[in-house]
This record gives sequence, structure tokens and C-alpha cells, in this order.
Amino acid sequence: MPRQKVPDIDFNWLVLGEIADLFDQNKIYINPDYQRGDIWTYTQQVELIRSIENRYSIGVLVLFINDKGQFEILDGQQRLLAIKKYLSGNLDLKTTDLTPYADLSPQEKFLIDAYCVYYLKLKSHDAESKEEDIVQTFLRLQEGSPLNKAEKINAYRGAFKDTFREIREKHKLFSLLKGDKRFRMRLLAAEMLLLELEGNFEHKIFPSLELSSFVSAIEKYKKKHQHDQTQVLQWEFRHPSP
Repeated sequence: MPRQKVPDIDFNWLVLGEIADLFDQNKIYINPDYQRGDIWTYTQQVELIRSIENRYSIGVLVLFINDKGQFEILDGQQRLLAIKKYLSGNLDLKTTDLTPYADLSPQEKFLIDAYCVYYLKLKSHDAESKEEDIVQTFLRLQEGSPLNKAEKINAYRGAFKDTFREIREKHKLFSLLKGDKRFRMRLLAAEMLLLELEGNFEHKIFPSLELSSFVSAIEKYKKKHQHDQTQVLQWEFRHPSP
């Protein structure tokens, strides 16, 4: 059988009882650059805990051990956040037939703590392509819960992404717009950046704002020696002409 290209994979597990400590010790890392935050419904969270209580499988997480030795989540963020809420008592179970974690008997708590959460650990074998491997793996894992265009663009890394993210965070226009649910404001910053970099205002020729145009720009401005042009643009956004 031919060897898959990237990344290498190890299979392992955590026990549920250690997950709260891993969060507290910053050993589990939710990367804000591409993760969507806590978006599961209350019902989804409750049903996950019900599955755990009944010893059913909750599927396999996909994690990457980053340069800081943290478990960086590529798939399974919502499951881990729901478990964290349950263990800390922040998931309201009053209207359900489930028992809060703090109210379990010692024997019940022991059984819950011993529940195995299985995961695949990804490790790129090519240091130069590591970031791209992780991004592409993340994007493909989300096909079951589709990302919008803004979230897909945010999963990429490089000079283009760094610049539109900083524009979103520091430009006074975006301080007035507030909120960035599912990266909508970052998408607006990315669209402005793309039009400025790739548009021909004199002849009124502009790039499409489809995902493919952003991916092309990400590739074009990825290399460090091309970062100067995006830095200039960033300065222009932060210091607009009167």
C-alpha cells in the first residue's frame, strides 16, 4: 500500500478526567486564527454528555502537537469544549435526566473520569511544509461541518493573512464595526486588501472575491521577501490620507 503523503499519524487517547487539567495547564490550545469558537447548540452538548454517560463512542479527535508542546485541535473543538463545561459545572443540566459531574457518586465519577477520548496525533515529517500540512488537514476535516469562506481564508497562514488580520484588529474603521462572528470582519478586511493589491483602479479591473482569488493571493504573498508590499499597504490602511 502506498504511503500517504502527509502528515504522519499516531493513535492515542486521553481519559476524560484529565481534560479539565489539560485546559487549566494550557496544554490544550484552541488556535483563534482558524477555530470558530464555541458554536455547538445546548442540545448538541447535552447529547454528547449523554453519549459519554452511556459509554458510547464520541468519535476520534484530531490533534497536532505544536511547537510549544500543546495539543492544538484540528477536529474535535466542540466536543472538548462541551466536556470542559460539563466537568466545571458550566453546562446546565437541570432540565435533563443527566446528573451534574459534581453530584456524581465517587464510583460514578471514577467511571466517567476513566472514559477514553481517542485521538489521532498528526506530525508532519517535512518541517518546511508543516504549516501547510496542518492548514490543509484542518480544511479537509471540516467538510462534515462546512466552514464559510471567511473561516477557510483564516485557516491559511502567511503575509497576506497576517496583514488583513492586523488591519481588522487595529484599523479605526473596524473598531466602529465591532464583533467578528465567524470572522466576518476579517473577511471584509481581506476583501479590501485583495482589491488594493490586485485591483487596477485606473482601468477598473478587479479580482473576483471568490475563494480561489484569496488562495492565489495567499500563495503570491506567502514568501518573506514579498512581505514588504503588504507592509506598505498595512501602513496605508493605518494612516489614511485626509
